[in-house]
This record gives sequence, structure tokens and C-alpha cells, in this order.
Amino acid sequence: MSKKSVIISLAASGILLANPISIEKIIVNDIQDSDALYLAESNSSEAKNRQIFTTKSISTLSTHANMNPYTVIAFSPSVNFTPVDSTGSNEPSYHDPIHIRGKSQSGPGGVYMINSMPTSSNPGGGKLMLDMENVSSIDLYKGYLSVDKNLGFSSLIGKVDMNILQPSNKMQTTISQSFGSDGFARSFIRFDSGKIDDISLFGSLSTLSNEKTKGDGEQKRYNGMAGFSYEPNQSFKADFYAIKNSDEHHNYYNLNYAQASDLGNFFNKDFATTKPTTNGDVNYYDWNKQDFDTTTFLADILFRPTNSDTITIKPYYKQDEGGYWFSKTNSDSSKNRVINWEIDHDLFGAVSSYEHKFSQELKSKIGYWYHKQLPPGPPSEQTKYKSQNGSLVYDGYAILSKNDYHVIQAPFVEVSGEVDKINYSVGAQYQTFKL
Repeated sequence: MSKKSVIISLAASGILLANPISIEKIIVNDIQDSDALYLAESNSSEAKNRQIFTTKSISTLSTHANMNPYTVIAFSPSVNFTPVDSTGSNEPSYHDPIHIRGKSQSGPGGVYMINSMPTSSNPGGGKLMLDMENVSSIDLYKGYLSVDKNLGFSSLIGKVDMNILQPSNKMQTTISQSFGSDGFARSFIRFDSGKIDDISLFGSLSTLSNEKTKGDGEQKRYNGMAGFSYEPNQSFKADFYAIKNSDEHHNYYNLNYAQASDLGNFFNKDFATTKPTTNGDVNYYDWNKQDFDTTTFLADILFRPTNSDTITIKPYYKQDEGGYWFSKTNSDSSKNRVINWEIDHDLFGAVSSYEHKFSQELKSKIGYWYHKQLPPGPPSEQTKYKSQNGSLVYDGYAILSKNDYHVIQAPFVEVSGEVDKINYSVGAQYQTFKL
């Protein structure tokens, strides 16, 4: 963004030299309202490689589906997000269709975090389980990651951390309704109780339905969320959240290289809309879909025994059940199969830390992260089917294996501070992984 501004300024200067003119002095007296900022002002006392997208960014840059943080951070340099349709809600596969600093995320790793907790269990459901109305800001980390953010199976391309909008101190109701082409409809409602003694809470519900922009198929999503906050004094605060997300949608056909090179003829190509009559033909839209039900519980507990000490504990749990249906083709059509990748797994863990501030020049943090989850990855149960006379016929297992939990443990330490005009942060994390 800044490079583009410099180029424009240089070009304007060249025109002025060739055709000298005089203009009046421009004086700006207005003060920028912090609520209008798209990016939050960085804290100079923190050496964090973080870009903060504010509520203004979320409401302006998000699509009408309002459930995908990648549509917001896509406006950051070196980030490339290519959704398969205008809503940004229908993923092409179990991979995140996002690139950061030229890299894409694959395997069980995910960039999705909630309140700095690694809840992503990609592949699987629940990758877009937060409505953006329930998010106060989005933190984008790319490149250097501090030790308390370097969590999850992989930090290859960075992290996208969503901060939940906490219950309001005032009673209020938020309602939004959207309609669009291809049968798009989305409803959202959130109720905040306001602060009652030391307690405040909120609850929200949303529904989304949409037809595919090409070919047959549709998407249906239901989401419910509840938040509970307890703050008896300035030294202690506990937030608890529960999320229930159901997502069912048909996938889009993936063009091969030759087809993508000839969009004039293949732009609208998608799966067949009628059941195949030829044995071995698996090109049918209703055999390429996914369906997941996800339940998540999160807690964020903070305790300040003194003005210089802070203790945080963040436990989390996620249960995910569903599966992918997809066609698998071969050069020999008799070997074409439809695969049902069944997924039923859970994950749980906690991030805890203790921070002590000796001075502005020296702050220390020590913490511990524990994470445990069932596969995938790798896949553990995939059933295959033949296409015969327009129906699917069971053809055994493509994969059937028994896997125990993946377990990750990571103690970490960090030293940071501000010396004159220099901000520094030095950390170390020791990680063990067992499967």
C-alpha cells in the first residue's frame, strides 16, 4: 500500500514541474475517530509481528456471508485468498484456500485460532464456525510468531486469530438480514443481557442458505453461540463460550490445467446434474459434498495478583463429526470410485502462562501448552463405492486404520521490553509430539 502511494506521489511531482501551478495551503483540523480505523494503531512497546483488523474492517471488508475472516485479511499485503464463490463460504476441498507470503497450508495444520487457542482440526468441520458479528477484531500473524502464538500442528504460513466480542455491559439486541442472488439468505440475531452484578452474557443464532453459483447444489449453515463473563473485581475475570455449528454444502468441480487455460469453454463446467447411466461414471454433483456438525467449548481465565503479575489459563475442547463425499477418477474408468471419508474426532487442550513485569525494559513470560487430538490427519476411514446403473454400490474400504491420539506438549519462555527506541522480544519453545 505504501509503495503504491510513493509511486503516485512521484508521478504527480513530475507533472507539477512540467506545468507549474499554485494551490492554497490545506489545513486539516479534524481528529480521526478511533472507531473509524481499519487497522488498529500498533503498540510501540510490543515487538509483535501483528496486524490488527478492527470492527470497521470486519464490517466493511467481509462478504455478505459474514463468516469468513480470510475475506477481511485478504486486503493485507502478501495475503491471497481465492474463494470459489462470492460468499467466501464454500471451500473447494479440505485445505484452506489461502496463501500467506507465497505459502499455502496443507495437512492437519490450520491458521484458524480463536482467542489465541488452536481450535482448527483441519481436515474436518468447524473451520468457519464464528459469525463475524461475534468478533471484535482479527489478528494476522505472518513471519515471526511469538512463542505463545506459535501453537497448532503447523505455523508454516502464519496465524489468523479471532478475538471474540465479549458480552456488552448494556442490554442490547443486534439483528441483521441479508438477501442476494442464487437464493442467498442469511439471518443473524444476538442478544446481550448487559451487566448484572458481576455477570454478563450473550447468545446468538444465525442461519445461511445459498445455491451454488454454477451447477446444481446448495449450502445450509446453522450456528449458535453463547458467552458468559464473570468479573467480580479488577484482578479476576473469566469468560466462557460455547459454539454449535452445522454446515452442509455441495462442492464445486475442480478444473484441470487444460480446462483452466480455456475458460471461454469451461468457465461454467461443473458436476453433472443428473445421475450417470454409464457404469463407472462418477461425475455427479450429489456425490461431491460435505456435511459436518461441530461443538466447541472455550474459556479465557485471567488473574492479576499484583499490578506486575498476570496469570492466564485458556482451556478448549472441540468435537467434530461428519464427512466428505468426493469422486476419484482414474485413466481406466472401470476403476473410478466415489469415496466417503468419514470423520469423527475430538481435540482438547489448554494454554497457560505467567507474566511478570520487572520494568518497561524487562518483561518475562513462562508458559505451557498441551494439545491432544484424534486424526485426521492422516485419514483413518474411507469407504469406496462403484457407480452402477445410476446408483452407488459398496466396494469395501479404501482406508481403514486404527490411530491413537496425537499429543503435543510445549513449554515456552519469553523475554521482552523497550529500551530507549528499541523494542525487543526473545523467546524459546520446546515442543514434543507423540502419535
